[in-house]
Amino acid sequence: MTGISLPRAIHLDLMQIQSSPYASANRDRNGSPKTAVYGGVLRGRESAQHQKYHQRDIVQDMLGVKAFRTRATTLTATEQLTGRGWDRAEALTAVQMLLLSTQVKGLGIADNGGTNVLLFLPETAITELVELVDRNRDAFAPFIAQAHADLDKEAKKKATASQKAKTATETADTEPTPEDDGEAEDKNRTAILTAQAKKIIDKKDGFLTKDDVLSLLRSRNAIVAAYGRMLANEPGSIVEAAIQTAHALSTHAITT
Repeated sequence: MTGISLPRAIHLDLMQIQSSPYASANRDRNGSPKTAVYGGVLRGRESAQHQKYHQRDIVQDMLGVKAFRTRATTLTATEQLTGRGWDRAEALTAVQMLLLSTQVKGLGIADNGGTNVLLFLPETAITELVELVDRNRDAFAPFIAQAHADLDKEAKKKATASQKAKTATETADTEPTPEDDGEAEDKNRTAILTAQAKKIIDKKDGFLTKDDVLSLLRSRNAIVAAYGRMLANEPGSIVEAAIQTAHALSTHAITT
């Protein structure tokens, strides 16, 4: 019996020299041009992440499929649910609880309502997330109500503590100490919603399983396969990229 001969995997290295006008192609978080010491001299640098950001746009247009690397997955899904008649606050809470039900360590809710880590998901995964929430609307209702009640209670407690601190400060006639309210609100909301999220996937009283949601985080398409994915503490979602991109360096030494 003649076996089928499969082609060998092809490893293709591409290198390009590209002229650039006098400009800063890529800046760091402080606004300074990115650099690297290579061959004993300081050179201009364009990070691999910056290049891949633009590569993905081109490849997505060519293939006609999309994936989003964003912290706004919850916000995008919420807007789609409001288009289906959901109350925005309830939709946001439901989507946030759904993602927290995966129990991925380190995954939490940011103070703007998004996730505190980047998620790289196919466009279809967000649609499926919306469908999963909408399909279980009635089942979500009591958990949403309890979460909102706990959030309101926490907000009142925080307001009372803040007023007491303000009064004490005025009595002592000292300058108040600045607080990072955003970070505290993030942790409180994450903790409260996580408590309800655990009930959603409880084997006895819940209506979903953790794998129902993890399957969405683990989904992939051609874009995810091409550029890879990393989600800390969730090995099942990791995808090794087919396309590896090196940092681009100037051919000459520079002075910043």
